[in-house]
Amino acid sequence: MASLDQSRQNAVREFSQQHPNIPYVVPSSPDYAALRATFIVDNPAVPIAIARPQNADDVAAIVKFCVARDVPFVVRSGGNNLFGKSQVDGALTIDMRDVQYCHVDESKTSARIGGGILAGTLVQSLSQEGVVTASGTVHFIGYVGWSTYGGYGPFSANFGYGFEQILAAKVVNSTGEIIDADSDLLRGIRGAGGSFGIIVEMTIRVRPLTKILSGFMVYDTSKVINTVATYCQGLQGLRDDGWPDPLCVAPLFLCTPDGLKLLSHFMWSEDNEAAGTSWLERVSQLGRNLHNGVRRTTILEAMGDFNRAIPQDGRGSVNTVSLRRLTDECIAVIAKYVECMPRYVGNGFAIHVAPKPAQASVHDSVFAVTEAHYMLELLATPRSEEGLHESQRWGADFVSELLKTGSSNILPSTYINLTPPGRTTLQQVYGDNFTSVMELKEKYDPHGVFKLATPFSYIPPADSVENAC
Repeated sequence: MASLDQSRQNAVREFSQQHPNIPYVVPSSPDYAALRATFIVDNPAVPIAIARPQNADDVAAIVKFCVARDVPFVVRSGGNNLFGKSQVDGALTIDMRDVQYCHVDESKTSARIGGGILAGTLVQSLSQEGVVTASGTVHFIGYVGWSTYGGYGPFSANFGYGFEQILAAKVVNSTGEIIDADSDLLRGIRGAGGSFGIIVEMTIRVRPLTKILSGFMVYDTSKVINTVATYCQGLQGLRDDGWPDPLCVAPLFLCTPDGLKLLSHFMWSEDNEAAGTSWLERVSQLGRNLHNGVRRTTILEAMGDFNRAIPQDGRGSVNTVSLRRLTDECIAVIAKYVECMPRYVGNGFAIHVAPKPAQASVHDSVFAVTEAHYMLELLATPRSEEGLHESQRWGADFVSELLKTGSSNILPSTYINLTPPGRTTLQQVYGDNFTSVMELKEKYDPHGVFKLATPFSYIPPADSVENAC
């Protein structure tokens, strides 16, 4: 393996000499460690080199080279695949983060963005034009990877999921050509991301919005089981009463240096501030409120709140389950495992209130979930090595017990970006769209050039797996 890696490194070095405009580093380079770093700090993968294309032509040249010289490669947009799959041992990493432009059209209804733009950079660029798009809340997430595999976030109910924002895309295909995605390829991109080619540019929807209500409310967690039960029952009750599209309520139980906290993110993404204030009052009553940080602010400042609240890296892994309702049975399991969560900084549990996608979006994508649900996010990601094994066991047991609750309440599909290797199959993830995904893979990547792309690199198509952890 060492000689093969050396041979591939020599080939990359030769390519670099022929393309001096494309920066690259190898393991011996002084900035290799910084460029290799991802959110998961204990990822052992050592890429043979990291190439940093500056534009679509650079990406096309790299793909042609890799195909011709049989060099495996993986694409990094943000580098925050929570299973470390944006870096692969013995492969070339194509780091897209320098391709980060954002051009808003004159009508301010769409924007062209580079394939490596990060969420924070995008939000900042759009805010300068007085517009916004659906995005997550973590600034260092790659927007393309976030949106194309689903894209859950605080604007989902009001503006749609991330995949629903995608209007067009430019892709480097398996022969190294830059193409405009046709309707079939675009449908595959909306839900299966870079499985069929490297997305070097997307055109996305934008809309006017400059100010929102946003912030964290902090609730008392001195009696954890009571807090979880009261909050989750109240959250389900609010949803049953009718959940307005501009509203986002996202609870996060997080282990911090000061102990376990319940941080409930509130956002109201509409100009009708009076209606938002009314809902804020209702949400504040979901528990004993210790602090209310919600105020009128900008989307960029709201993203800053998250940057200050959440860890910037971690060890271990994550997992997910999607539920139709927060039933009493599910709430009891959640309360049990939040209470026994290993108290290592970085561990956590979050609930994402997810809407039903628009019918047109369902037809024009391979995203499998077609109904409103709760996407649960289990974070067994301690910042210290000390608590790693205990945290991973906690996360596995938590998922296992959730999956033993009423089967009719559990969605068969899971969110790809949070689904670990060995948990499920592509057939389960994509459901009725599985056949379409496999046909698109055969059509656009018949020789498996993009075999290391998420999710094909670590989720089997239809083999039997243990659906437990």
